[in-house]
Amino acid sequence: MGNICDNASLHDSKETDISFPKDVTKGMNAWIYSPADGKIYRMPIDKEGKVHFVFGPAESYLFVFNKLNIKEALPWSRMPLSADDSITVEGKWQLAMHQSHPDSSWTASLDTLKDFKDMRDTTFRNFMGDVTYAIKVNLDGSSLPRYINLGKVADICELKVNGHEAGVKWFGERVYDIGHMLRKGENTLEIKVTTLMGNYMQTLKDNKVAQRFVLKRGQPYVPAGLIGPLCLASAAGISLGAEDVRSFGAVGDGTTINTASIQAAIDYVASKGGGKVVFTPGDYVTGSIFLKNGVELELQEGATILGSLNPWDYVKDPSAGWTAIVFAVGQKNVGITG
Repeated sequence: MGNICDNASLHDSKETDISFPKDVTKGMNAWIYSPADGKIYRMPIDKEGKVHFVFGPAESYLFVFNKLNIKEALPWSRMPLSADDSITVEGKWQLAMHQSHPDSSWTASLDTLKDFKDMRDTTFRNFMGDVTYAIKVNLDGSSLPRYINLGKVADICELKVNGHEAGVKWFGERVYDIGHMLRKGENTLEIKVTTLMGNYMQTLKDNKVAQRFVLKRGQPYVPAGLIGPLCLASAAGISLGAEDVRSFGAVGDGTTINTASIQAAIDYVASKGGGKVVFTPGDYVTGSIFLKNGVELELQEGATILGSLNPWDYVKDPSAGWTAIVFAVGQKNVGITG
């Protein structure tokens, strides 16, 4: 059984709780099908059939319930929007502008990013076509960023980093994983933005179509161009969000041995650069688990991690020389909170 859920807003994200009836979820595995990358992800759904979800602008997802066990499917997570160590991209922007009608091209520059609709210059305010923004960013290399958030873009954007294509986005948050494209020293960012034709139609005083659908209806000017702000952030400083340990198969019933599930959650969060593994209310029994750099175990109120009564569920860390429930030997920025 499947359900398509979407966000009708073109410019704003929407955050909501989705509840599925028990006759749909009972005995079923929950999956998210992403049309953006064509992949299947595990849905972080609770025992009551509820999932908290954030839809980016104009995003759609297919939620599917079946009895399949897709072992290679990763838990659903979004790329981060904010960071503790964000670097705002500032400086003089070089613009290569191409007006679709009449066909013409020219160059311009901006000291700061601006919404074309708010500019007095009519070559910007009534622009229709594509414009490529270019800027150079110097990085010292001590901690190269991983993500870039383009901020607000109207409407279609294509990103290049040092000549490498990072992808095209026309819906959702305009966030890219570009860590593998950056280098120490000078980096060139190019963002090609294609605008819609609404603002150009404001100039067509003698066009009957424009008269009918834009001018006589008093349609306002709409956002256009790269509005930003643009931010770079390293993986370590980004609030990557929380991963529900239940998404990895953990059960807080006080009897199930969750060692493998908890370790899988830790390994996954560590592979993403760090973040939290969240334990919702329940009693989670485990043997020995190993924390990794940047991973925090967060216990919500009512959640308990219990040591297994079976001694065979524990191992001895060779470097530490002893047995424990939680190891963090040689790891940094780890913790247990709650």
